[in-house]
Parts: sequence; structure tokens; C-alpha cells
Amino acid sequence: MKNKAIKTIHSIGIEEYQSYLNKYNNDFIGQVSKKIFSEKENFTINHLHNIVLWKVGRYPNFSQNAQEESDLINKIPTKSRKLDEVLTRKILQVLLSVRGVGLPMASTILRFRNPNIYQIIDQRAYRMLPEKYKETIELKIPHSKEKQIDLYIQYLKDLKKVCREYQIKFKDADIVLFEMDKKYNGNIVY
Repeated sequence: MKNKAIKTIHSIGIEEYQSYLNKYNNDFIGQVSKKIFSEKENFTINHLHNIVLWKVGRYPNFSQNAQEESDLINKIPTKSRKLDEVLTRKILQVLLSVRGVGLPMASTILRFRNPNIYQIIDQRAYRMLPEKYKETIELKIPHSKEKQIDLYIQYLKDLKKVCREYQIKFKDADIVLFEMDKKYNGNIVY
């Protein structure tokens, strides 16, 4: 890391919460996001491809049985706010087995299914968490699928606490933290 101190939501505050959300909603990515969320039917392979395209600008290599992957994701209730850890672990095992899908991408797919349960884990949102919720400033994704899944589930639990503490709607957390990090830590690289 370069010699600039990392800012977190704790050191900045959340007064500008709505401005970060508005900025996101009005840019191209926000518009694509709205389109994906507006499609209320069950997930299909097309949904999965569009979400991956939204995140990284390319398509993944889903298996020949991609509909099975979609069917598993469709078991996540779209209106629930409760994390089903057993189902989440099962889905993540499948998604993390797809070539080109890592934990940030898998979390993106889950977020588009239900943002009230799942949020995207990536470097920008992660480093905005207050220090008490993480061991290091940098997001270090383990090689083991099981440890990745453990990391993500703990991240969701910690993010819920941060949202309560800073009065952020959970469904908006990754967007707000991402935009805040771009503003305050934008030129910090690892």
C-alpha cells in the first residue's frame, strides 16, 4: 500500500449516504442494475450471463447444466431478509466451481437474486468497513472454497452490524461503500 491512510466509513461518517446512492443510480452501471432487478421471473442462464457481464464485462463459462445452477439460485426467496447459511453454502460451492467465477462474482450473482440478504464483497466495499470488523485492510480471498464461503458469510454478518450502526439500508450497503471508497481511497493500490 502507498503511504496514504485508508479511510473507512467510521472515519468518514455517512452524512453523504443518499448522494452516493444517487450517483450510482444515475450512471450506466446503475441503469443496467435497475434493468436486471426489474426482471422478476426466476433466474435463467441469461440472468447469470447478464450479471457477470455487468460485473466484469465478459461472460463466464457456466457448465452444460447451467439450468441446474439457475434452479439452485432460484431456491433463494426473493422477499426474505434471513440468510439461509446451508443453502448459501451449497450455492457458493457450485458457483465457485465455475471457471471464471470467484467470490466477488458469486456474491454479485447472489446480490441480484436478493439484495436484502446478499451484498457484493470486493476490495472497495471491504476496506470501508471499520477496522473492528476485519483482520487486514486488504481483502485477501483464501484459495480454499470453504474458507471463501466462511469469509463471505462472516462479511455479511459484519456488514449487517455496520448497517445498523451507520443506519444504512442493507440492500444499499455495497453501493454506498463502493462509492465512498472511490471518493476517499480511490488512488490507493495494493
